Amino acid sequence: MLTKENLLSVISFVSGLPEDAIRSQNRGRGLVLCRHAYYFIARQNMGLKLAEIGEVFGADHTTVIHGVQKVKDMLSIEDEITLNFINNINSCIKEKYLIPTILMVSIPSELDTNQVIDRIKEMGCTIDIMRTNFDA
Repeated sequence: MLTKENLLSVISFVSGLPEDAIRSQNRGRGLVLCRHAYYFIARQNMGLKLAEIGEVFGADHTTVIHGVQKVKDMLSIEDEITLNFINNINSCIKEKYLIPTILMVSIPSELDTNQVIDRIKEMGCTIDIMRTNFDA
């Protein structure tokens, strides 16, 4: 499962920069991009609160907002460096933390099967339906 700590590890791996350097207050261009990418992915993909994200770096919520917006701006103008960096991070996350899982679910007859299926789909799951009658 992707956590705040794992995300920092992925960004460190993709950038080739040490985690402690990324956490530092150093304003080197590469380090700032790493921090902003962290803010962006933690907010957009993980849904973390601004304060939670800021805690990782000792930053306040306004700093996080600025970093998220900066990445959005760079992506909107299709900045090649930012786009490639975010795509590489997301690819690494998918490979390492979002392993597809197959789960078989039995829906009791007293529940509306279609409602259950719709709710599961709303959560982003792909469903292959196999109907069986175990009561027979």
